Amino acid sequence: MGGHIGAMDLDSDRMVSKGSSVYEPSQDFKTFVPGLELGYRISPNWEVRGYYDYLQADLRGTGSSGYGESFGADVLFNITDNFYTGLGINRTNVEQLHDTFARLTVGYRTFLDDNLAFKVEAAAQQDDSNFTDYLANVGIQYFFGSAPQKAAPAPKPAPAPVVVDSDKDGVPDESDACPGTPANYKVDERGCTKYETETVTEKLLVNFDTNSATVKPQYYPELQRVATFMKDFPQLDVVIEGHTDDTGAADYNLKLSERRAASVGEALASQFGIDRARIKTVGYGEGRPTMEGTSKEARAANRRIEAKLSATKRVPETK
Repeated sequence: MGGHIGAMDLDSDRMVSKGSSVYEPSQDFKTFVPGLELGYRISPNWEVRGYYDYLQADLRGTGSSGYGESFGADVLFNITDNFYTGLGINRTNVEQLHDTFARLTVGYRTFLDDNLAFKVEAAAQQDDSNFTDYLANVGIQYFFGSAPQKAAPAPKPAPAPVVVDSDKDGVPDESDACPGTPANYKVDERGCTKYETETVTEKLLVNFDTNSATVKPQYYPELQRVATFMKDFPQLDVVIEGHTDDTGAADYNLKLSERRAASVGEALASQFGIDRARIKTVGYGEGRPTMEGTSKEARAANRRIEAKLSATKRVPETK
């Protein structure tokens, strides 16, 4: 419920009959309009109300007034929490002038506390004779119960946690026990590199001239390669096996094969830094040829030392 006070601008074509005289009402909102209203809020958006207004119209050129009333009903729609519009019908009487109007209303309302609200309204009304009146008022409204509550805004979604994975291995930094793993390595759930075992093998073959145990310089790169391999796998020892061709006596050839193996072992130790304790040499004479026959080629191939090293190492699994 509530009360209001305002002013109405009556249509300039309307004439007010008072007694036996007819008068033109003054324009420019010179009709005083106080009133009362009673309404009901159906939902947060919809309301209905009825109202009664007292009219005091200034009659042009007379210094007197014409009196009347206006009563009607509206259906209001709340566009927002503050702005609303409405459509309704009313009966407006000024002295002997009686008309039925359709009224369009727009308004603004703000709550002063949980129940009390201040409002400002403007309205236009028209009847079937095309008379158009305009109205403006301000008022106070009291809402029984509690004021309409603005719907609580939906809580903002919690910001997505920022996941930092500096080494791009799929495990966040906060859980990564092994930061800095290469991007192409597979990792476990702790972010550490996965490994697989791999057997690596290195072979050495050095050939000799007839009746010689001297290591020719052309084989030094091969010795360097084997020395590097042994340094990479310090748990390995090497067995160097010496051999000869079938030229000469068997006893002589056995000793020659032992000297050949020993000369290669000495080169590994003295020139390439391998601990002598890791080197074992053995000679087999002519008993284990790599190529059968007595041809020049077969005998050259059999004048040799051989060594084979194998190691198992852990290598990273790659993506």
